[in-house]
Amino acid sequence: MNMDEFSDGAQGAAGCFPKELIKFFEGGPRILLVKGKSRVGKTVFLLSLAETLGPPMNLFIVNTREPEPRSYETYPWLATNEARDKALENIPAADMQSKKDADVSLVSETGAKIKSARDLLKSILGEDSVAAPGTTEKKAAPQVSLVSGPAELASLRNALGNKNPRELLRVYRGLEAVGSARAFVGVNRIDRLGEKYDIPLRPLALALKADIVTARNAHLVIVLEKPATTVDDISDGIVTLKDVSHGDEFLGQLDVGKLTDVLVKQSKWMYNTLSGKFQVLRGISTL
Repeated sequence: MNMDEFSDGAQGAAGCFPKELIKFFEGGPRILLVKGKSRVGKTVFLLSLAETLGPPMNLFIVNTREPEPRSYETYPWLATNEARDKALENIPAADMQSKKDADVSLVSETGAKIKSARDLLKSILGEDSVAAPGTTEKKAAPQVSLVSGPAELASLRNALGNKNPRELLRVYRGLEAVGSARAFVGVNRIDRLGEKYDIPLRPLALALKADIVTARNAHLVIVLEKPATTVDDISDGIVTLKDVSHGDEFLGQLDVGKLTDVLVKQSKWMYNTLSGKFQVLRGISTL
């Protein structure tokens, strides 16, 4: 997105978001923390931001609950990406031959299922992104592996031990598939994810930051619903969503807490989600 298209005034917005927020991600890779109580549009914010920042094949969303049916209509890429993520689980890992790794194997060894998964990934990621087992590279550029070995998962494995975080491991495989292209990873309700695997919020967030932001050079957006400040210091940016409605129609307020390396001229924005997408409202005074 060309930021020169937008004015430099405090009221400037890049599409559906404040221009400072979009500029923040241009300096990436970044980790953004999104806070807010239930039903303030955090999921809509996450999906709209993902769609704004990257092509669909480079977006990876970890949902801790089933998205609403409307989400699939508003974001057509969501269903395709979910199918891609499931297919990533079914590609056997060539480097998971040891007994230890066999104990946490994530994939089916059924040949037909593997072939189906490979065919689906080829249709989404392209022919060259999925190599058949035992093939040799014929092109000058190295082929992309669809699996992440223990070395690449060091931080996550240290945090979770022998637990099986399938929704996270398939994201790691997806990041391998997109190679050096800048990717976007969104974890919707990281607090729920921590509860699922019985791990405190901070160690989990630190592991994801190390493996996704630092090691993979990808943007990471983590959504938090329960009040907490334990990950504020490890986040490059913090935004809070609030419900400030005074009638039947929802009206929200976006508060920008910090955006590293970006001068924030306007820290509060009114927004709504009536269209199914996040939309800042220009010309409306904040509360």
